[in-house]
Order: sequence, then structure tokens, then C-alpha cells
Amino acid sequence: MKTIYVNLKSEVTGAMHLYQRTGHTVYRVRTECSCTDGNNRRNGIIAVQDDRIVYKVIRCKGCVNRELELAKPGKEAEHGTI
Repeated sequence: MKTIYVNLKSEVTGAMHLYQRTGHTVYRVRTECSCTDGNNRRNGIIAVQDDRIVYKVIRCKGCVNRELELAKPGKEAEHGTI
């Protein structure tokens, strides 16, 4: 399963339409992100194919910003330097 974080609810809707066009069954859900604070319930979707969750798209600005910070050259990741 691949988890994708986005900033806007419209990006979640766009991903939902994209995965529906590619033959996935898509469900809009409330899910948890990887933020460590107590309020980590977020809007999102899951895309299912052949009884497996293939994609999970979560709307969380904090997680998007954290991924962008880790993607910068020279930043330390959990398992080494990127």
C-alpha cells in the first residue's frame, strides 16, 4: 500500500476521480495520519483493487511539510541521509 499526503481537500477529490477512472474501487474515509499530536484524524480516501488497499490518500498539511523537509538535500531521515 502506498500512502500519499496532500494539502487540499480538492486534491483528495481529484485523486478519487483518477483512481475510479483507472478501475479501482474508492472509498472516502476518516483516517489517521503520522502526526504525533493528539488530533491526527484526517479526511482521505482508500483505493481498493482485488480486495487489497492499493493507495491511501490523506489530507494533512503537517505530513506534506514534513515530507518536503526530508526531501531537501542533506536532511537526516529516519534511516540515514537522503
